Amino acid sequence: MSLNRLEIGLVVRLLAGEAAGGFVQKIRLTTPRRLFIEVRRPGKSLRIFLCTDSGRTRICLADEREEGPETPFSFQGLLRSRLLGAELLSVSQLEGERAVRLEFSAHGQKTALVAELTGRHGNLFLLDERGVILGTAAPSSSAARRLQPGAPYEPPVTPLPERESEPVRFDEAAGLIGVSEAIQAFYRPREAAQRRQEAQAKILGPLRARLKKTLRALDAARGDLARTERADEFRQRGELLKSVMDRIRRGDRQVQVTEYAEDGIRQRVLTLNPALTPRQEVEAAYRQYRRLSGGRTRAAARVAELEASAASLRQKMEQAAREDAAEASALEVGAPHARADEDGRGGLNASRTQPRHGRARGSGKALPFREYRSAAGQRIWTGKSARHNDALTFGCAKGCDIWMHARGVPGSHVVVPLERNEQMKEETRRDALQLALRFSDLAGGGAGEVSWTLVKYVRRQKKGVPGAVVYSQEKTVLVRPDEARLRRLLSGNDGDDDERGGGPSTA
Repeated sequence: MSLNRLEIGLVVRLLAGEAAGGFVQKIRLTTPRRLFIEVRRPGKSLRIFLCTDSGRTRICLADEREEGPETPFSFQGLLRSRLLGAELLSVSQLEGERAVRLEFSAHGQKTALVAELTGRHGNLFLLDERGVILGTAAPSSSAARRLQPGAPYEPPVTPLPERESEPVRFDEAAGLIGVSEAIQAFYRPREAAQRRQEAQAKILGPLRARLKKTLRALDAARGDLARTERADEFRQRGELLKSVMDRIRRGDRQVQVTEYAEDGIRQRVLTLNPALTPRQEVEAAYRQYRRLSGGRTRAAARVAELEASAASLRQKMEQAAREDAAEASALEVGAPHARADEDGRGGLNASRTQPRHGRARGSGKALPFREYRSAAGQRIWTGKSARHNDALTFGCAKGCDIWMHARGVPGSHVVVPLERNEQMKEETRRDALQLALRFSDLAGGGAGEVSWTLVKYVRRQKKGVPGAVVYSQEKTVLVRPDEARLRRLLSGNDGDDDERGGGPSTA
């Protein structure tokens, strides 16, 4: 469900007062219909989010990072060339429309960005100061308007009618940040469900195609097996013909034979091929018998093989559906693209720590991690060194466990181990984020960014130091040190601490 006309107007009023006069410092297009514009004003930065996805069109502030594809969209390049460093002059709503206009100025040149938040036909348009379209986020699907680069921009033909009953689901008194948080909270589960459906379709689609092909082959194999059941009929025909060979003449079309069956003696008439001699008729019957009886074993084996394959594919489909639901409940991941930071570091996170050899209490066996307990009672593991990071992530953790790391700097791998169908609790997430920040090169430097994803989306670098990894499907959040939370965690550490209060020292 998209924002309605009145809700868009509410956000525009709040945004106009907060963002106008700021300067554009970042632009990111994560999909053709999802745009983030970061505007800097003295003392604060605002990340404006414009979404024209069908059924989820909206405008608000975004507090979460969302990564784009490895190859940027061409419209992003156009936006950056025109808008980076530009001043945001105004934010307004097209009268009576679910459309927003952002006016910019750079080097004495004005540019406008129009976001049509109109559901299925939503789109983004960049206009020059004359109102001519410079580019569009996606090809226009409008049949009534010519919305192509080089043509004058035309607003929607028919304004939306005034609707007094149109509900406003968000409280203006909460301010821009409060309203934006409420909007994002409203859409987050819906987009997570959409991602699950898309991921499931990506997995299940090929499996369904293979199952359909296997079932067709199985039907054919069963037909072949059914035909081999007639082998005994041809053997019996050969025996009957052999008993009356002296009565058959070439050119005969049928012959009457006596059959001795379990239910008694009966007379049968067998059809003959007039072109064959009696001996050839008998040989043809036995040849068919040998062919069919010899193929029976192969046909039965083929049927069994295809039945097992079909059962395996059905099991994989059921498992994929279950795992998809379990992963989604454990972690709502972002866009399915490996992260590539604007500074070119990509998704590399290499831990370079001095090794310390802690041992599990009472076991005498060295472990590659320290264990903590969250306020919710769940376990949190932190790697002790670069080598131990590698052992923790790729030896101890399971694919659906949660993995965390301070973004872009050396530090400990942090893992939240989960049982089947167990979800990471909010207090556990907060505790694990604090540990990831604490045991990294960001420690002592104030706030820092921490990325988190599933262990299955983390892989070793092909060439690199131990503990160096690349990862995808992550979410990144800004974490501020919480000393009270850290003291509680470190005081309950299940292993030796370093001089800073727990975990490895980083270099």
